[in-house]
Amino acid sequence: MSLTDQMEFENLRDSISTLLLANQSSYFRTVDSQKQSKTADEVKGTLRTVQVFFQEGDAEKYDKTQFEHDITFGLYFTVAEPATADKETLDDPTATAGQKQAALLASMPGSDNADRSMDELYRMVVLILKDPINEDLGLAKYKVSNPRIRNFRKDQPADHGNLILLTASARLTATVTEIMIGGQATEAVQPAFDIDSDFNTLIDDSDTDPAKIGVKVDTTPTP
Repeated sequence: MSLTDQMEFENLRDSISTLLLANQSSYFRTVDSQKQSKTADEVKGTLRTVQVFFQEGDAEKYDKTQFEHDITFGLYFTVAEPATADKETLDDPTATAGQKQAALLASMPGSDNADRSMDELYRMVVLILKDPINEDLGLAKYKVSNPRIRNFRKDQPADHGNLILLTASARLTATVTEIMIGGQATEAVQPAFDIDSDFNTLIDDSDTDPAKIGVKVDTTPTP
């Protein structure tokens, strides 16, 4: 493995996106970029989108050639549903409190539809990623262990003109085995001679190894 080769966490990120793309049909759209915020108009054509990106990792080396990598991916869900609220009444400063309350109550079906649509989107993503045939999430067998989808959480629905926008997030955790960059350790070079304890004489080893040369060091001060 070299510095330019993808690690397994990157392969898994791409593989998860590929699985979702292959199974999304017309139910939702998988987004490759890491853009976390979208306008309602961006989602309007598809109504539901899913994003996947690497979020965090915990690498623990356990030998010289490989290590266990505990990784977390962020799953981001976005749903847009038509709003039924009377925007003119809600934005009208002359409207009475009763009129505004009636207009607000009328928007509730749009929020409810967005909530149910989000539930369906989450269900489909979980069923795809947890399907037994996808137990390795698209990688070779035994490359991935203990994949889990955790901490699904919805945000508050937001009114964007004629649309209700609802977002949610979850975490997908797993463990992969990463291969280290290999290399041969440099062998220590043995000196051609030994140095005695008072550092005055280099002991001649030429009697045992003709390649080694003994040197006598004269430390007598020059007059």
